[in-house]
Amino acid sequence: MQNKVNVSREHKNRLFISLFGSAERKENTLELYNAVNGSQYDNPDDIIIFTIEDALYLGMKNDVAFLIACVMNLFEHQSTVNPNMPVRGLLYFAKLYEKYIKLKKLRIHSSTQLKLPTPRYIVFYNGIQERPEKEELRLTTAFDKPEESSIEVKATVLNVNYGKNRKLMKQAQTLEEYAQFIAAVRRYGKELPPEAAIDKAVTECIDKGILAEYLLARKAEVHDMLLTEYNEAEVHQEFFEEGREQGIEQGIEQAFMKMAAYFRAQDTSLSEEQAKAMAESILRG
Repeated sequence: MQNKVNVSREHKNRLFISLFGSAERKENTLELYNAVNGSQYDNPDDIIIFTIEDALYLGMKNDVAFLIACVMNLFEHQSTVNPNMPVRGLLYFAKLYEKYIKLKKLRIHSSTQLKLPTPRYIVFYNGIQERPEKEELRLTTAFDKPEESSIEVKATVLNVNYGKNRKLMKQAQTLEEYAQFIAAVRRYGKELPPEAAIDKAVTECIDKGILAEYLLARKAEVHDMLLTEYNEAEVHQEFFEEGREQGIEQGIEQAFMKMAAYFRAQDTSLSEEQAKAMAESILRG
């Protein structure tokens, strides 16, 4: 395996989360929420960031969760096609509502009906595999007898690659600029190594006024965030190929252990359990 660039744990925060899930940039979160829902809220302070604080939950990273207008929003970013997002959503929402009930000191054994925020689950897809502009994934498709199910989770998947969902992009400028930036990284990545491709894309977008203020202030951090994504994608592919050569079951197990070891080598503050959970989240989707 080639040597990978060492990055700190803080830099493993993804660009999408940094842009749309941080308390410092609630205006971006609000803009995206309004664009998705056709609403016109104008006070970023109405946003209450509610993202699961644990670094990992059941081997999965929670991207962006927030409350506004009695709606519990879960925004997830995906660069690969994953039909299991409703399953993940079920687990995420269970954790989010547990957090909400504790925070509000609600009594679930009370004879009075509880009032809870309405769940809303949006997945933003920007992978290279061609997908429709909008699709819905449902939890019940995972069940042997979906018609008998007592629960349902619906994930609305929006394709946010540049050129897709133009109406949405027109209403969410930061999202459109994010899509343009990722497109530039991919365009340069066809001819240049990852580090050079990222640097060229950053320079080009600053010159064109695309995420310019953000990129100027966080150039090194953005570089590390994207390079980490490149590295993890390479590791994933390398281990997958190795697993295919050795046999599915044996290969997956060996890939799992090697990837966990890789994550601990990259970040010595990770516990063995955290590294294994990160490896499983990538290998299992």
